[in-house]
Amino acid sequence: MSKITEFLRHQSAALETARSSAIASSTDNSWLINSVNVDYDQQHHALIDCVERSLSLLEQRHTTVVPLSRRKRYPICKVSPAAISVMQEWYDNNIDHPYPSRDVCQAMASAGHISVEQVKKWFANRRQRLGDTKDFSEIMRCRKRIRTMSGDDIMLDVAKTARFQ
Repeated sequence: MSKITEFLRHQSAALETARSSAIASSTDNSWLINSVNVDYDQQHHALIDCVERSLSLLEQRHTTVVPLSRRKRYPICKVSPAAISVMQEWYDNNIDHPYPSRDVCQAMASAGHISVEQVKKWFANRRQRLGDTKDFSEIMRCRKRIRTMSGDDIMLDVAKTARFQ
């Protein structure tokens, strides 16, 4: 707002300076002085109208723009209740290490009819909300232990979870 005020003051001063110069050069001719005053008054009113339109546009923009902190960066993708229950069941059964492998993520994604990225994001959000995050070395130790399980065991666990939905 201060830039608009500064602009208005600067332009008004320039108009008044030009008016004073025009009146000083028109000597004693009252008709010419009156004409100069009318012309500069019209210019001043046009300047004020321009500033008022600018302020109005800024006010409209200010009321319609959502602050950055409230904007959604990504579109909301709904996850079906069936998919949530499959992931929740797996999370509850693996509370000691709630980090599903790629195969488990793929199995849950196909069981819940969602993408693998949605599964990964759901687990990341869930761990974050529950404060159940672990450091990288701890995650790697648990993954080594889980790798000893066969792929069939993992798929069987996911299939059991999906069956109860």
